[in-house]
Amino acid sequence: MSENVLGRTLREYRERAGLSASDIAERVHIDRTYIHKLEGQRADWLNRPLHGGPVRQPTRDLIIRFIIALDLNIEEADDLLIQAGYAPLSAKPLVDTVLKEV
Repeated sequence: MSENVLGRTLREYRERAGLSASDIAERVHIDRTYIHKLEGQRADWLNRPLHGGPVRQPTRDLIIRFIIALDLNIEEADDLLIQAGYAPLSAKPLVDTVLKEV
């Protein structure tokens, strides 16, 4: 089975915060079964049919809600965003600067 780095990292941050899947699901307003699927699937799980139906890739908004709920620092936040396939928060000032120059 391929490793699901995003799921593993999310679980590590959640457990470090002392939160259950139900706790984090309540904080970010999603169903706890999604947390279990997110943390437990193979690396190629995104948008693929699974045992209980398809699992959708987490949106950037959802990843940001995880970051806030878990009180992650900027490095951890960037790590989670990159693993989910999104630009890191720390890149935004650089992107804004480049766009102003164009």
